[in-house]
Amino acid sequence: MRILKHIWTGFIVLVAIGVFIPMLIISVFVPIPETISKEREIIT
Repeated sequence: MRILKHIWTGFIVLVAIGVFIPMLIISVFVPIPETISKEREIIT
């Protein structure tokens, strides 16, 4: 049971890293409000 718990925690950590690090990089390099405002300008 302990092994399964370690596998689950490791899987969750990997998923969190795979999701949050790209989001952080995107938020650092591309400010989100500017992109949204640009998309709105293109749409309208």
